[in-house]
Amino acid sequence: VALGPNHPDTLNRMGLVRDTYVEQGKYEEAMKLARECLEKSKDALGHDHPTTVSFTNYLLEFYSHQGKLDMAEPLHVDRLEKRKVALGPNHPDTLNRMGLVRDTYVEQGKYEEAMKLARECLEKSKDALGHDHPTTVSFTNYLLEFYSHQGKLDMAEPLHVDRLEKRKVALGPNH
Repeated sequence: VALGPNHPDTLNRMGLVRDTYVEQGKYEEAMKLARECLEKSKDALGHDHPTTVSFTNYLLEFYSHQGKLDMAEPLHVDRLEKRKVALGPNHPDTLNRMGLVRDTYVEQGKYEEAMKLARECLEKSKDALGHDHPTTVSFTNYLLEFYSHQGKLDMAEPLHVDRLEKRKVALGPNH
C-alpha cells in the first residue's frame, strides 16, 4: 500500500535521504530536499504540526551552519510569531525563541535590532519569571556581554550593580 508523497512517513523518509546527502557532502541536494519536505509538510500537516516544526528547525540549523543567515532569519521570526500566538509573549519558550532571533541579528551585524530584542527579552523575563530566575539572569548576562563588546559601559554599569546587590542579598556580603 502506497502512503503518498505527503504522508508523514514519506516525509520522514525524505528526511533520512536528506541526512544521507549531508553526510556525503551534497549540501545543495540536501537543502533542496529539506525545503521540499518543509513545504509538503506545511501543505499536508499544517505549519504547527510537530513534523513541520522539525523540518523548519532542521532548515534553520542547516542555514546557520552554512552561513546563510539571511535565509534563516525569516524562519526564526516566523517561529517566534507562532510561539507568541500559541504560548503567549512572556512564556519561557517564547523568550528563548526571541533569543534565537536576537542571535541571528547579531550574526548578521544587525546590532540595533539585536540590542532592542535583548532588552525586550530581559524585561519580559523579569515580568514573567522574576529578577532572579536563571532565564532572567541569562538574559541579563547576555545584555552585559553585548554592552561590553559594543563599548557601551555606561549601559552595562547599572546591570552590574543590580546583579552585585542581588548576590549580596542571596549569598551575604562576605561570600
